Amino acid sequence: MRPSRRHRTGGFTLIELISVLVIMGVMAGLSAVRFFDRSAFDNSAFQSQTIEFLRFAQKAAIAQHAFVCVTFASQSITLTIGATNTCGSALANPAGGASATLSPGGGNAAAFSPTPTNFSFDCMGVPRSAGTGLCGDTAGVLSVTQTVQVANAAAITVEPQTGYVH
Repeated sequence: MRPSRRHRTGGFTLIELISVLVIMGVMAGLSAVRFFDRSAFDNSAFQSQTIEFLRFAQKAAIAQHAFVCVTFASQSITLTIGATNTCGSALANPAGGASATLSPGGGNAAAFSPTPTNFSFDCMGVPRSAGTGLCGDTAGVLSVTQTVQVANAAAITVEPQTGYVH
């Protein structure tokens, strides 16, 4: 019969436990900043909504064979529709509201930087300078890319001739 040996029991040393707690504290401190500063997330969300809103404007112009004017304010976009490029009537909101206006939800501070130039989509989905041209002609068709910049987010571009929004 052998004498029993004293075996070391499994576990962590005090130094290992303190090291893990320090590392977790540093990680928690760095990640807490992301939870309390929502502006980057709000700007990214507003940028995505703006892209979809502009795509909706182009599709509505084609589907209703009319002009859809895109009007920018510092923190909102409004869509109006009309038979000519002056667009006098409010366009119905795709979410079911009476007018198509997009602004950051929940009082968030997302904004355009700077405020973009207003433009319209004609009945063919071609982007035009606001207030010019008739559907199907070339007067007022944008010849350069329209850029929409949401603060602290990637720029949104509307391609000339095709109106592709990305």
